Amino acid sequence: MDLQKNRGLIILIVALILAIILTFYVGIVNPIILGLGILAIIVILINIYVEKFRK
Repeated sequence: MDLQKNRGLIILIVALILAIILTFYVGIVNPIILGLGILAIIVILINIYVEKFRK
């Protein structure tokens, strides 16, 4: 596993983990943040899919 090659994928996975934690931590208090957080998680998952299968 080449670190330089997979740097974008690693950053996206870290962003996904942070988005999940922040969405459910803040989303309990504010439902609007919960909706935006779920949207952000979907966008990050699409980016991971594109990054993984782009060749």
